[in-house]
Amino acid sequence: MSLKPSYHMKKILILIILLNTGAITPETVGKIKEVPILCYHNIFEKEGKPGPYYISAQLLEEQIKYFKENGYVAVLPEDIYRSYIYGLPLPEKSVMFSFDDTRKDHYTLAAPLLEKYGYKGAFFIMTVAIGKKNYMTKDEIRDLARRGHCIGNHTYDHQNLKKLPEDQWKKQVEEPKKKLEDIIGINVCYLAYPFGLCNEYAAEQLEKRGIYAAFQLSGKSIITDSPLFIRRLLVTGSLTSEKLAREIKGTFH
Repeated sequence: MSLKPSYHMKKILILIILLNTGAITPETVGKIKEVPILCYHNIFEKEGKPGPYYISAQLLEEQIKYFKENGYVAVLPEDIYRSYIYGLPLPEKSVMFSFDDTRKDHYTLAAPLLEKYGYKGAFFIMTVAIGKKNYMTKDEIRDLARRGHCIGNHTYDHQNLKKLPEDQWKKQVEEPKKKLEDIIGINVCYLAYPFGLCNEYAAEQLEKRGIYAAFQLSGKSIITDSPLFIRRLLVTGSLTSEKLAREIKGTFH
């Protein structure tokens, strides 16, 4: 399969250049530390029931405040990708906040809460939903990017990429990538796997289509040092800040 040779050859060449220039040292090579990456879906302000895909804005703010008060720095997909490829260190206490599925509440609730504490997040967009009721518009997506948040790909309509037929990759990944790039005016090279499901076939197809890094959900990474299998933790609506901290310690290495 082409994923392993092409990815590792590229990484080796970059490492040789960085070692020769002194940008990294032999001691830091190959030491990839997992960053706690949190995955959220629906956020409700007043009416709603907490669950696996639903969290209250109040609890979300409590969690964000917890990380701020405990000295965490919010990083974005490009920071994590560079740490994989270049071996560049991230802040000792790093965390990434990510939001899936294009929900309107990501724009009205999540982004303002992150910014209140000086953080930025990653928003993975399912393009079929853009402009529909309770989902973000093109202008809102563009505004998030303008404010420094990361806009990522979450496919056209949330298909399982592990078994996606060859003739569907254009619709599910290439066209959404192009659409998002047209909206925000910059390269969209990060993707969150629908349902968090991935395998080497899916990663190979993504690599062919200009995806630099892809995010699964917690579980065993297929290739642990590849940025195409980065793990995230699904944050449920019942996790207090203290419970979330314990979940992070038990999930990320």
